[in-house]
Amino acid sequence: MFGIKVIGSFLLVLAGAGIGQVSANRLISRKRVLSEFLNKIKSFTIQLEYTAAPIDELWSKIQWSSHTVSQLFASLFSSVSEEKQQHNTHTTSNQYGLTSQDITLLEDFFKQLGKTDLRGQISHCRLYCQLFEQQLNQAVSEADKKIRICRTLGISCGCAAAIILI
Repeated sequence: MFGIKVIGSFLLVLAGAGIGQVSANRLISRKRVLSEFLNKIKSFTIQLEYTAAPIDELWSKIQWSSHTVSQLFASLFSSVSEEKQQHNTHTTSNQYGLTSQDITLLEDFFKQLGKTDLRGQISHCRLYCQLFEQQLNQAVSEADKKIRICRTLGISCGCAAAIILI
């Protein structure tokens, strides 16, 4: 009987550690996605400045690190119905730990993209580069502060549950 309690306790500690790691991974993913998007917008802005190519053509040439990230930004960029677009965006964004403020900023960026002349588009991209840099800085500082806390809290909760079991 005691052996089963020890195994159960060990599994509770592992489950707590896993939950803490999942929370930490969301913070890491948010930082990675925002960083990648910021780099892509900067590249997009430079290409727009020097080629003056159509926005659809430039956007389709961008290579993303994963298919899911590509889907997230494709759903924002495409002209899908608002309700379906919003559902797809929020479902995918949950995988990356993006905040509602991040999503709103992304949606606003894509809503205004292509609405003005070339100079307006370049200004628009530069403005959103600055805004995304602020979001990225916030994500980095938040991740630095909270990653260890998430992991430690997960393990602690698992230990507490194990102690209660024994």
